[in-house]
Amino acid sequence: MAAAIPTRSLISGFLHSLRTEPARPSLEIGDDAWTYEQLWNYAGRIAARLRDTLAPSEDVVAILASRSIAAYGGILGILASGRGYCPLNPKFPLDRTLVMMKASGCKTLIVGRECAAVFEELLPRLDVPLKLILPDEGWALNPASASQHMVFASRELTKVADPSEPGPRADATAYLLFTSGSTGIPKGVAVSQSNAVAYMEYAKKRFGFHGNDRCSQNFDLTFDLSVHDLFTCWDAGATL
Repeated sequence: MAAAIPTRSLISGFLHSLRTEPARPSLEIGDDAWTYEQLWNYAGRIAARLRDTLAPSEDVVAILASRSIAAYGGILGILASGRGYCPLNPKFPLDRTLVMMKASGCKTLIVGRECAAVFEELLPRLDVPLKLILPDEGWALNPASASQHMVFASRELTKVADPSEPGPRADATAYLLFTSGSTGIPKGVAVSQSNAVAYMEYAKKRFGFHGNDRCSQNFDLTFDLSVHDLFTCWDAGATL
């Protein structure tokens, strides 16, 4: 029997906060700040490109970004497109990142400008054509270094997606993380939308966050607790 579409998905809380309090601050990084509406304008451009470009079979998108608007907006854009995200850590050895990319089966990669140096080392070792999304302004790849890939720079991300519920299946992947590999090759662990939503429902009752709260983001995106950091905050309309 086919799995039912959940009433909520991992991004539902953010979308609710966007609809009800668009001018409330959603994210602060250093001296920069974004309201829910401004963060969606960034994430929605990524979501629109993914919706328009990816095949239905591409159910997970990789993201190489860290503590940046590209990291948070990229994750939201992926989820809003109805897909799960697979975070890559710029601090990991390149060999491990390549293993994760291959094992995930991702054909699309979002890259934040803060990871440009790592990405330039990674790029010549990617042996399959990818769709590369570079959402930050003022950054473009050398065409010769990316000749086998389809590249979408910031200037090509002009359309902002409608912030509608993506409606993924309950058993669809919300995010894909990899084990440390301490006992061998890192292994992918997919967390379903239904499991992610169940945790969010628990956390909402347990912690009682509200819109005036400010929440820290301590954990790397490749660590499960980062999901708590991001989505319990946005679910409440608070500031990350």
